[in-house]
Amino acid sequence: MWLTKKPADALFFTLLSISFFLFTMEILITSVVNDDYKYSFFFNLDIIATLSLVSDIPWMLELVKKLLGDSPSS
Repeated sequence: MWLTKKPADALFFTLLSISFFLFTMEILITSVVNDDYKYSFFFNLDIIATLSLVSDIPWMLELVKKLLGDSPSS
């Protein structure tokens, strides 16, 4: 809000979506390649960090709300 205007939001949401996808792919590939990584401390930290991006991406947050059955009150 301080440095950019509202039209720049689409770019930021796109970059966040790409980051989410790349981090997810990194977790999956590292889990397959490195047996010690799966269910390790760093695996759990990576999962938490990747899932924290969901709250910053509006379309993904809406999807999660729909899946959980959270509908806006009328």
